[in-house]
Amino acid sequence: MLFRSHQAGHSRRDAEALLLAAVAGTSQLASIPAPLRDAAAPLAAEVEKLGVEARFPIVSLALATLRELDEKSKLEVIARLQQLIEADGQYTLFEVAVLTVVERTLLGERVSFLRGGRKAEPTTIEGAIVPLTAVLSSIAFAGAPSPEARAQRAKAFTNGATKLFGRSIPFIENARGDFRSVFRALKFLDGLDFGSRGKFLEACWHCAATDGVITAGEREMMRAIHCALDCPMPPED
Repeated sequence: MLFRSHQAGHSRRDAEALLLAAVAGTSQLASIPAPLRDAAAPLAAEVEKLGVEARFPIVSLALATLRELDEKSKLEVIARLQQLIEADGQYTLFEVAVLTVVERTLLGERVSFLRGGRKAEPTTIEGAIVPLTAVLSSIAFAGAPSPEARAQRAKAFTNGATKLFGRSIPFIENARGDFRSVFRALKFLDGLDFGSRGKFLEACWHCAATDGVITAGEREMMRAIHCALDCPMPPED
């Protein structure tokens, strides 16, 4: 059950506090802006009790209210979310996924113009190897994040890359653990040509399903990818 966060979805202040609580958890409460910190603190504790599987449903609950705001208020919400995410100097994959989904949900097509507008000519798969491989690598990491699981990550990445490009692509680890580049790569998907989008999504799911299990982290990344491409997320089994 979604505790008092059901009520938290009914006002802009409580909905934003719920969104920030889902991202911050109890460990980053100090990074939440002061006017929202007191409201977010008890919510963060309850979010953590529910576990990682509940994080995105809680974000979606908050967005149901926040999407009714005017554009100025939506931009303020996004700015505070980004400030929270950048407080520790790096982006986690969960933060990348949340920021991508929040931007696209609250701003819709306007997000393209905030990012500098769409390219005049759509980008093909071969013209986007660097950002597409960055996204595939992030899915592989989401499915096997432990330091000892490099071979598993490499296998998942290779499966996805071969499906997408028809050939092997070198697997390069993100040694710093800062996934800011993945956030930039997801922005780039906005310019991918229509025919390439389905092929890319198929490769992403192929990568995620390599070990036969879709983890919570992989599903969060897939939600962000579908959102970045303006494609509906398939229902869970």
